[in-house]
Amino acid sequence: MSETENGPQIDPDIVRLIEADAVLEISDDDLEKVFWGMHPRHAFVKALPIGARLLDIGANTGGLHFWLDYLGPHRKDISLYGVDLQRGQFAEAYAGWNVVNLDERSPSFPGVAFDAFLATHLIEHLKDPGKLFDYMATSSSSNAAVYLEWPAPKTKAFISSSVLRQRGFNIQTFNFFDDKTHIDAPQLQHVSDMLADRGFTTIAMGEIDLGAIAAEHLVRGRYADNLAWRQMGLWCAVGWCNYLVARKNVDRPPLRDPPRRTFRDPPPDPTDFGRMSN
Repeated sequence: MSETENGPQIDPDIVRLIEADAVLEISDDDLEKVFWGMHPRHAFVKALPIGARLLDIGANTGGLHFWLDYLGPHRKDISLYGVDLQRGQFAEAYAGWNVVNLDERSPSFPGVAFDAFLATHLIEHLKDPGKLFDYMATSSSSNAAVYLEWPAPKTKAFISSSVLRQRGFNIQTFNFFDDKTHIDAPQLQHVSDMLADRGFTTIAMGEIDLGAIAAEHLVRGRYADNLAWRQMGLWCAVGWCNYLVARKNVDRPPLRDPPRRTFRDPPPDPTDFGRMSN
């Protein structure tokens, strides 16, 4: 982003994205199916073990339960548990639900060992996500999986959504600080290291970039005045979101007294060989 006499200047690549015309010969319904079929969040849920107990952290309305039947395969065998600041509209579709402020305390589901945790657009709102990762480590089964999704650090330098709205492209959030409840956007490796401290091994991570499918999704959202399609389309066209998949490490015992990195602790200096070998 740069400044001109007329105010902030939008990157030409962003202008081309938000003003493009539809190109792909595909119906809106099929486009949505392809979009989510390619998304790592959807793939994570669909690939869970049979009978998995999944904790949906930051569950919002509880809409994740619709995904169990969306596209194939149908996964009604998965038991959903939810956590949010309030009880969701579809909480009755969940096996259990906690109303919890995660900055104040951990969830409580006595007797339940979770096989999977899903937290999307959550850790950037927490003062110390390490406390949540501690809970995951102590409330999970032996080979539990974790899926996290959050804004990439580069979004702190993106142009504000207010500038895009002035150009006629209405979305809620583009610059990280457009959302006043955001606290920080950690690097992928730092989150991976925090999970490793708690016995989880990262098996996949990166930016979510769905290329031409996301760009088409954005355009169709503009045509139909669909905010969610515009927002997700733009995000997934520019790699706005980080994602990480980790699995509980069962190949080695946990450290007796592992060091706990906090959200704002920097990762180890890779040039400090003496410290890394200790």
